[in-house]
Amino acid sequence: MEGSIVRRLTHDHTRVLVSVSGLPGTADVATVLAAVGRAGAVAEMLALLPATDGTELTFVTARSDGPAVLAALAETCPAGGAATVRCREDVARLALHGEGIRADPRVLPTFQQALHRAGVTTLALSVSNTLVEAVCAAAALHRALRSLATAFDCEAAFVPVAVPRPRSVPLPADRPPVPARPAPPLTIARR
Repeated sequence: MEGSIVRRLTHDHTRVLVSVSGLPGTADVATVLAAVGRAGAVAEMLALLPATDGTELTFVTARSDGPAVLAALAETCPAGGAATVRCREDVARLALHGEGIRADPRVLPTFQQALHRAGVTTLALSVSNTLVEAVCAAAALHRALRSLATAFDCEAAFVPVAVPRPRSVPLPADRPPVPARPAPPLTIARR
């Protein structure tokens, strides 16, 4: 692509896709996200979709955090217990790494067209200036990789499973608080 530089394509099996349907309002969406946070997990690739029974919230989280997230959601019972929680573990994450990705209007359509040509459905998607991440069914991973590698003229590499990230722990009570630093003044440069 001309305005962007695509460096590499990676994939892994370190995520699960969680869907919570039957949420009647935004307060229930906040309740679900709070439960995910209490479980010590991060919700990525969020999508809110209208459903016949309210709103559906879909997100991706680390596979290692999946059981804790499901337990936290079961305890919370959003929407008075009317919500339905589903978790898909048979998913894979694809990532296209590069520079200028969001600024180049051809990258995202090329990415989606390559997946469509291979018959791969995108279950979740996230785009930044250096990364396009997509989640698809694990069974479709090899077709997706071949198609994306051809479309972007790059090779696909597997990302080995990393050591689980350390959980944050509270500071000991006897440790003195860290004083806040004053924020530097805001400077606006004119062109």
